[in-house]
Formats: sequence, structure tokens, C-alpha cells
Amino acid sequence: MKKSFVKEGVMRLLAVMFAMMVILGSFKLSVSATNNIKYFTLNLNQEFMNFSFTGVEQYHYLSVTLPSDGDLKIVCRNDSVSGKWDDISVKLYNKDATGDYYLSVSPERAKGAQEDGRLLSKGEYTLVVYDEPRNAGTYQIKALFTPAGNNEKEPNNYFDTAMELSAGQEVKGLVCVNDQKDYYKFTLSQPQKIRLYFSAERNTHFSIHDVDTLRQWGTKWFSGESYIDKDLPAGTNYIIVENDVSSTYKIRWEAAPIPAESVSITGSGEVAVGSTVGLTANVLPVDTTDKTVTWSSSNTNIASVDGNGIVRGVNVGIARIYAVTNDGSNKTAEFDIVVKPKKIEKVKAKAKGRKNVKVSWKKHKSVSDYQIQFCKNKKFKSGVKTRKVNGYELKNAEVRAPKKGTFYVRVRGNYYANGKTYHGDWSKPVKVKVK
Repeated sequence: MKKSFVKEGVMRLLAVMFAMMVILGSFKLSVSATNNIKYFTLNLNQEFMNFSFTGVEQYHYLSVTLPSDGDLKIVCRNDSVSGKWDDISVKLYNKDATGDYYLSVSPERAKGAQEDGRLLSKGEYTLVVYDEPRNAGTYQIKALFTPAGNNEKEPNNYFDTAMELSAGQEVKGLVCVNDQKDYYKFTLSQPQKIRLYFSAERNTHFSIHDVDTLRQWGTKWFSGESYIDKDLPAGTNYIIVENDVSSTYKIRWEAAPIPAESVSITGSGEVAVGSTVGLTANVLPVDTTDKTVTWSSSNTNIASVDGNGIVRGVNVGIARIYAVTNDGSNKTAEFDIVVKPKKIEKVKAKAKGRKNVKVSWKKHKSVSDYQIQFCKNKKFKSGVKTRKVNGYELKNAEVRAPKKGTFYVRVRGNYYANGKTYHGDWSKPVKVKVK
């Protein structure tokens, strides 16, 4: 029993001594490591800062703090005064020097500066600058920072922390190596088709998920600008943006436009040369989102039309007016309009011999024939007598008056098309005394 007790005591003593040796060794290693590391703060957007390795320490830890999400770029150059270095290396980690962000800068002596950068979330990071051979020499380093300008609300890294996104609200976000997914949510009061606008600087994945978080749509890796229309159920739906490297992006959703199903044109089918008439495009259904149309004419030498559907007569004839919907449905309406002769101008009447009257006027193009009317009443209410004169582009004619006396005379031009006569407006009446 006694020998056993002594033996057990010796074993306990040895165990304690071993433990103390381990602790002491660890302490020595810690002190050695501390002596081998120097800590610095690297300010953003400043000139190059100078640092030196004495040949004893092996690592420099440089703290960098980003005030917001953005692009961190590290520029370093090796200005070794000893001439012994081949290179040094710079790596980027979390604040506690864990989690490699694969930023690598290894400037070789006499070969100028080298740079590398990463899009990162707001926070504190550590740059580790090291020289494996422990040579003496200097280097210069600076940290350049450009804010991403994103306006997403963090945290939004899962369904239960998704950021609320109202209809029409545009968000600029950032996905990067330490924030690879962003979640957004929006609530529909009833089943609805929505339109999602999305864009990204670099390859990024966008997806829409329903109230059960099941994916209803998703892109392949995408860069550029685009949109998608999607039918979704009532309730809370989600948008997820992800990228395993880094990119800024924009998203915005709204109710999907209601397309046009048909369009028709109404208005007067006649207009005089030099005059205008307004046409109306009727787009259905009544709740079509974009009811605008593009107007055009089949023959602008006959009739022109502006962006508001106002048609101007140019020359006598027939032109076809088109209205095409602008919402992408390309619904088209056609409307024929006849341009009739303009109002006859500069009419003169002079008695010529017994009961004859010579009537003259300003010549008009494309007029098939003219009508000349006589009436004792200036308003041509009753007792009107009409004379028809055939001839293309006439400018005067001699006709027989109804009888002797004083008359009022007026003239108009006519145009024939599609088996129908189109009359120009009457001229102002002029007085003539017939002998």
C-alpha cells in the first residue's frame, strides 16, 4: 500500500511539472509571436504609408475600417533598401485575422506597384503583410475606398429578415464575398402579375419566391439590365439576390402593365386642303396601362398627321392614317381620310352681255369641277340656282344668270373618289348686276 501511495504521488508530481512546462512553453511561443508581429492602422484614401521590416519581425497586421459597403483597393510597392527581397505578400482577412478574402498583392522589388481589390460590407478588416525569409527592407502601401452607394437595409440575409420593398421603390444593393445573399419581401392583397426590373454590374443571380418560399422564377448568372413579368399569389412574396463573388445591383417591382387588346380610330373622314381635323385613338381594354399610340400617314403629300392625331390636308386626294399602340402589343388601326378642295378664294363676278356673267377665282389643283350658285339672298336660303362647270384646274368660267337683276354669286370646287363627290367649302359671296 505504501509503495503504491508513493508511486501515485510521484506520478502526480510529474504531471504537474509537465503541465507547467507546457504552459511555460506556450508563454514563450506567445511572447516570441508577439515580438514577431507589429500592429498598425491604415487610413483610407491617404498617400502611401511607409513601413519597414527589420529582419526580426515576420508579420505586420494593418487594421482597415470601411465606413460603409464599398470597393476596397490595396496598392503596395516594394521599396527594399537592402536589395535582399524578392517580394512581400499582402492578404486580407476579417478583423480577427480569420476568413481569407483572397485579396493578394505581391509586389516584386523594382517592378513597381501592384494592386488588388474587393467589394466588401461595412466593417473592420485586417491586412497581413508578411515576409517569409525575414529580410530587412521597406515597403509602401495605401488603401483606396469607393462607397458602393447602396441603400439596402441590413440585415437582410434570410426570409425572416427580408427587407420590405414597396411597389415602385428602387433599391441599389451589394452582394459580396462576406454578404453573398440579400432578401426582399413585398405583400400582395390579391393574386397579381408583377414586373420585376433588375440589373447587375457583374454576374448575379435573381429569383422570385412565393408565400411558401418556393422559387417561382430565377435567372442564370446575369449582368446588364432586364425585367420579368410573373403571376404571384396573394400574401408575402420574396426576391433573392445572390453572388458568390461581388457585384452591385438594382431591383424594382411594380404591377405588370395591362397590354392593349385592340385600337380603333374615330373622327371626321374629311378635311380641306390647308385645314386640320383631329382623330382619336380608342385603345381597349379601358384599363390598358399605356394608351398612347404612334400616328403615321400613308401619303404625306396628301395628308400629314402629328403625334396627337391632328391631320392636316396637303393636297386633294385620299390618305390612310395609321395608329399603332406603344406598349409593345403593336395593335394597329387604319382610317381613310379624304382631303377635299379648299375654300375658293378671290372670287370676282362681272356681267358679260345679255344675262351672262364671267366668274373668276384663284386656281386650285386637283379640282374635278366647280359649282357656281346665284341667289337674290346673300345667305342663299331660297331661290338658289346652280351652274356646274367641268374642267381640271380652271380659274374662270362664263355662265348664264337665272334672269336680270342683282345677284349674289359664290363658287366651290368638287373632288370625286370612291364613287362619291367631296365638296369644298363655298367661297364668300360677291355681288353682280345682270342686265
